[in-house]
Amino acid sequence: GEAPVQSRLCVDIRDVARAHVLAGTLPTATTAGQRIIVSSEARISSEAAAEEFRRIAKECGFDKEAEELIRPDTDFDGGAIKIGDKEVDAEGRLK
Repeated sequence: GEAPVQSRLCVDIRDVARAHVLAGTLPTATTAGQRIIVSSEARISSEAAAEEFRRIAKECGFDKEAEELIRPDTDFDGGAIKIGDKEVDAEGRLK
C-alpha cells in the first residue's frame, strides 16, 4: 500500500496580501465577526516542504543549519483540520 498522507496546506504570501486588501475594502456588514482563511486545497508532503525549506536555507548561506535543523514532521495529523477533512472555500467572499 501507499504511505499515509502527511501534508501541509500552503499559500502564496501575495495571495494573503491581496485577500487582506480585499477584506478591508468589503462592507463592514460583510466581514464583521468573520474570519477569512486563505489557503489552497493543494497539499504538499512534509518531506517536500522540508526539502524546499532546506534548499532556501542553503541559498541564504545556512548550509550546516539546513541539514541539522530542518526535518519533516511525519507524525503530523493535520492539527485542527485533520488530514483528509474538507476546508471551507471562501473565495466567493472576496468578490
